[in-house]
Amino acid sequence: MSSQATDDPFLIGALGPTDVIVDVMDGFRAHMEERGLVEGEHVNYIVFEAEAIDQLSFEEPINDMLNQGVDLLVTVDVFATRAAQEFTLDSGVPVLFTAADPLNMGIVSDLTQPGGFATGIATRDPHNRRLELFNQLVPEAETVNVIFLTGLFSTQEILPLRSTAEGLGIALLERPITNPNAATERLLEQIPPEADAIFLVPNMHRNWSGNLAEAAQQAGIPLIVNNASLASEDAFMSYAISFPALGRQLGRMAEQVLVNGVDPGSLPDETAEYFLVVNVAIGDELGLELSPRVLRQADILIYPDEVITQ
Repeated sequence: MSSQATDDPFLIGALGPTDVIVDVMDGFRAHMEERGLVEGEHVNYIVFEAEAIDQLSFEEPINDMLNQGVDLLVTVDVFATRAAQEFTLDSGVPVLFTAADPLNMGIVSDLTQPGGFATGIATRDPHNRRLELFNQLVPEAETVNVIFLTGLFSTQEILPLRSTAEGLGIALLERPITNPNAATERLLEQIPPEADAIFLVPNMHRNWSGNLAEAAQQAGIPLIVNNASLASEDAFMSYAISFPALGRQLGRMAEQVLVNGVDPGSLPDETAEYFLVVNVAIGDELGLELSPRVLRQADILIYPDEVITQ
C-alpha cells in the first residue's frame, strides 16, 4: 500500500448512511488521534455520506477513493460493504465493515478466519433484550406499538420478538412499513390509543427522530429506540450500539491493519458493544415509575441537568 511504502500519511476512505457515518467516524478519529495518528499529519480521511441506501449509491465513491490511493476502506452499511468487496478484489485494499449478520449475509464465510481482505464488526440489534429491559424498567406497560421494516432482516427479527413479548405478557401492535422515511408520517397519522409505548425495530437516525419523539410525547408514551445517541436526545430508552463507540472499535482494528501490518483476513470478526441508556428526564415528564434496579444497570442516565455514566 502506498502510505506504508513511504512516509506519506495513511489515506482512509469511509462510506455509510448520513448521520451514521458521521458519528462512527467521530469515534474512529478520536481513537486514531489518541494513538498518535493525527489527522493531517499521519492520516487523512475521505468520507462519503449516502442519502440513498443501495449498492449503486456506493460504487462511484468507492471507485473514486480507490483511484485516490486509499490504504483502507471503512464501510458502515451492508450495501457499501458489498460494493467495496467487489471493487477491491484486484487491488487488495483492506475493508473494515459493520454488518448486522456478516456470516448469514455472505460477507464472510468464517467469523474467526474471514479470509480475503475484509473483516469487521457484527452489529445485529438485540431487539429481544431491549424489550425485556423495557419491561423490567416499566413493568406496568402492557401494550407496545412496534414499528418495523418489511425487509428481510427486520421481518426475521420480529418473529422472535413476538415470542419474547408473549413470554413477558406484552401485547404487540405491529406497524410494518416498507419505507423508513415514511415512518414519521405513519406514526403521526395515528398512534393506537391503547399503546403504552412505541418500539422501533428499524434503524432510526436524527433526520426523523424528532418527529417520532414529538408523536410519542403527544401520545404521552415512551419511545424506545435502537440508537444510543437518540436516547440521549429525543427518546426515552435504548439498548443498542453507540455509533461513536463503534467507530472506536473500528479504529482499534484499523490500527492493527495499518500500523501493525496484521492481515485483515486473519482478524476475527468482532461483536459490537451495546449500551443501556435511559432518559430519566423524559420518564419523569411522562410520570413513569422506573425500576431502581434497572437504573443501576444502565450505562448512561440522562437527567435534566446532568448526564451520569456508570
